[in-house]
Amino acid sequence: MSKDGLGIRDDFSSVSDGEWRERVEKDLKGGSFEKRLVGRTFEGIAVQPLYGPDAQEEPLSEARNLTSGGGAWQSWLFCGHASASECRKAIVEHEKGGGDSVLLHMDRSVRTGSTARAPVDGFVARNAADFVEALADVSLAEKEVILEAGMAAPAVVTALAAAAEKSGLDPGQIGGALNMDPLGALAADGVLPSSLVRCYDLMGGLGRRCVRQTRPLTPFGVSSAPYHEAGANAVQELGVVLATAIAYMREMEERRHSPDDFSGRTIVTLSVGRDMFMEIAKLRAFRALWSRMLEACDVAPANREVFVHARASRRTKTARDPWVNMLRGTTDCVVGAIGGAQAISLSSFDEPVGEPEEMGRRVARNTHHLLMRESGLHRVMDAAGGSWYVEHLTSELVDAGWAFMQEIESRGGMAAVLGSGWLAERIMETGGVRAKAVAKRKEAFTGVSEFPKVDEKVIERHRHGVECDEIPSSEPAFAFETVKDWLSASMQAFVDGASVASVTVALSDGAGARVDALEPVRDAAPYEELRDASDRQLAKAGRRPRVFLANMGPIPQHRARAMFSDNLFQAGGFEVSGGDGFPTPKEAVDAFRTAVCDGAVICSTDATYPELVPTVAAGLKEAGARFVVVAGRPGQHEAAWREAGVDVFIHLGCDVLGVLRNLLGRLEVIG
Repeated sequence: MSKDGLGIRDDFSSVSDGEWRERVEKDLKGGSFEKRLVGRTFEGIAVQPLYGPDAQEEPLSEARNLTSGGGAWQSWLFCGHASASECRKAIVEHEKGGGDSVLLHMDRSVRTGSTARAPVDGFVARNAADFVEALADVSLAEKEVILEAGMAAPAVVTALAAAAEKSGLDPGQIGGALNMDPLGALAADGVLPSSLVRCYDLMGGLGRRCVRQTRPLTPFGVSSAPYHEAGANAVQELGVVLATAIAYMREMEERRHSPDDFSGRTIVTLSVGRDMFMEIAKLRAFRALWSRMLEACDVAPANREVFVHARASRRTKTARDPWVNMLRGTTDCVVGAIGGAQAISLSSFDEPVGEPEEMGRRVARNTHHLLMRESGLHRVMDAAGGSWYVEHLTSELVDAGWAFMQEIESRGGMAAVLGSGWLAERIMETGGVRAKAVAKRKEAFTGVSEFPKVDEKVIERHRHGVECDEIPSSEPAFAFETVKDWLSASMQAFVDGASVASVTVALSDGAGARVDALEPVRDAAPYEELRDASDRQLAKAGRRPRVFLANMGPIPQHRARAMFSDNLFQAGGFEVSGGDGFPTPKEAVDAFRTAVCDGAVICSTDATYPELVPTVAAGLKEAGARFVVVAGRPGQHEAAWREAGVDVFIHLGCDVLGVLRNLLGRLEVIG
């Protein structure tokens, strides 16, 4: 027995990477190692089948040392209800349920200072009275309020201060964050209420005031959310966050905020999704990159820490079978915790359907409690550190993220790449690759593209209490050029009853920046559109589109392909019927005649297809099938089988969305 008491090393001989590779290639019998066993992420990173000590020469000490751990993270309530009354209700639940801070997500009308009608996507805070109502039960002297208000933040925070003063609280005691991120707001909304120069001036002035408060507010924010939700990959998110921070440091240094001050006055929001290892590596890589960036700016090591907020991805959530979003939210929370975020905000499972209700908020909140108080996930610092795979991903993301930031800088910086459309094109390219993977179900969504339930009961939600035409006029509340202290003027305007929109306009220079907004997407939406069409067909005609499984032979002969076909067609809103297996083509065709179906799928084995397919396909077409599908690849038989009546072939790796759209189009269920 060896000194370690187990003797395991002595019992097994060591195998070199070369020996292992040689054995694997022998087992592949001529197959390509790269094609068969090496995967590729959407970031272009090669994923090897096995990782060992050689995968990462030395651990990324920067990422490890700067990853928070050994303590609880903050659970933030993402509150984007339209009305003040619903926000108040959600906030009360959050506090009673043991939640921490409140993140108030403002509606686009508030963020842009606009009164134009548009779909409501957040809290329509019209004036200080709305804040008084929304925060009536919050002890502002103890709790923190985090704002997502775009560059309406200067107006919104003074409205909040007016609300606090009206409640008898010194506005200087309000704690939280303003998240002033004009480039992120420009990317998300396509418009700012002011020019970038005025936005930077407001950031600088308000930033200094925040630091002087009795209870300091964190003024600056950098968020990857607009880019992530539009389809960006991890490398693009990291590069964009760094380039945005560099732009702000340059501008704030001109306005008396040194680079040494910047990191401690900034919250960085990183969206996290369902690819757990990649997202953990992204958070770890970010800290290493942030430290490298500040080092290049001659920032002292003690000033390189940053507060990271992990925000649950909305792109990866589904409106169909939304209950599965509870599980996706758990993954989001695990990623944030293991990745070392100081704060995590989860979305309610029903958010893709409309305004979340109490159950969704409670489940999201209790997910934090479960992972922290029951599972103890917060007790380990950098739990993924030392994993050869995660260390390798982290290292790859560090190099690629830095390179993407450098490319943005070489093109003039973040404002330039947003204005030119270059960044949008790069994100669209990434989104296109992901969309193809979703269409082929290489990226699966449980309950939508995989294992759907076509007759599931649809959850209905709605917006509460506020219509866009209720938003007050945006006439200026005062003339910016005539006041010495715009903060005091804003405060007084709200005391006098001004609207948020009017103060935002007053602070504007009338030269609002404009670009093409990055449109948010949900990856599962294309399948959900087909399900919606099926629902409309049910309401119109009394039944959904139907497909018949012509399962040929005994169960072991057709079962695998029948299950594959059932799953595939339900993903498109088809009802599926069939039998346990038909001994002869005639029996299959006779069963189809009585099944009242639109089309049929032949399911059996490759060995039986040459004999079965021509006869069964011709019989089904004669019996009235509007389409005939074969589950399997046709190989050399394709031309003959198509001549016999086969319209489509389905198999692993086929364009599932394309097939479903084609067949629903033939049935005139979709245009």
